[in-house]
Amino acid sequence: MFLDNKYTKVYYQIINRALTRTYKKVKNDGYQKHHIIPKCIGGTNSTDNLVILNYKEHRVCHCLLIKMQLTKSAEIKMRHAYGFFNKSSRYNGPRYKRGKDNIFSTPEIVEQVRKRMTENNPMKDPISQQKRVDTWQANRAAQDYIPSRVLKDKFITPNGIFKTKKEIQKVLNIPEWTLTTIYKNLDALPTSNGRGSKKITHLNIDPSRSWRDNGFGLPAVS
Repeated sequence: MFLDNKYTKVYYQIINRALTRTYKKVKNDGYQKHHIIPKCIGGTNSTDNLVILNYKEHRVCHCLLIKMQLTKSAEIKMRHAYGFFNKSSRYNGPRYKRGKDNIFSTPEIVEQVRKRMTENNPMKDPISQQKRVDTWQANRAAQDYIPSRVLKDKFITPNGIFKTKKEIQKVLNIPEWTLTTIYKNLDALPTSNGRGSKKITHLNIDPSRSWRDNGFGLPAVS
């Protein structure tokens, strides 16, 4: 029925341990029924195929089942079943828990990690902090540096970073018709940093001069 691997061995260790427990049903106690052989791959609803697991055991077993399947089709079914546990799943209902219930470490391990991040946080180490500052300053000095805070739909120009074309017109005092005519395809400019920002390398416009004299290379009138 399943592959003979380490995942199957761990799976049956959890199942056998649960079968030896004495369970008395209490409402909202966090325990759930589990099909030892899932119904989607031939299991039944018989009592011999059912076991009572707590939430964390149930989730771990479904994770193990993915690695235990003999066929790709069965593996896909198990991945779909495990997807019901995901917090982002649209099928996520009252049967499945969220937040801290998804922490599988023991309380002792959780406390050790919390203590380490409070008392010995590497991000607060002076040497690590200085390395981050040095890297930031080196990036700032680079000629083509684009700060990571530049987000989508902003325009990067030699005169600064602007959110909209209207802001370019207002701050640089460029007439709307001039900006619209010269950069009529401004929104089609290629992105420069993977965040959707548009980079304008030339924005020194003198309204009193021709477009060609401004350096935009428009064809001469014949």
